[in-house]
Amino acid sequence: MPTVSVRVPDELKARMDAHTTINWSAVLRESIRRELDEREGRRLARAVAINERLRAQIEPDDVADQNTAELIRTWRDRRRGPAE
Repeated sequence: MPTVSVRVPDELKARMDAHTTINWSAVLRESIRRELDEREGRRLARAVAINERLRAQIEPDDVADQNTAELIRTWRDRRRGPAE
């Protein structure tokens, strides 16, 4: 497992040292995990909202005869260049 170092002010470290039964590494790991979960969840929620907004703008009859997979490939290639 990789090591991550964290600097804290002396006063905070003294307060932490007063609580010898607390596993501060576990506390920090959990805090980091929660922060990442929250941020990634917000990103997913935003992507879903954008998708729903765009979907609402599409008329099903306008795309009924289109190959949507091919359309997606075309736009992806425009953004990133063709796959090799």
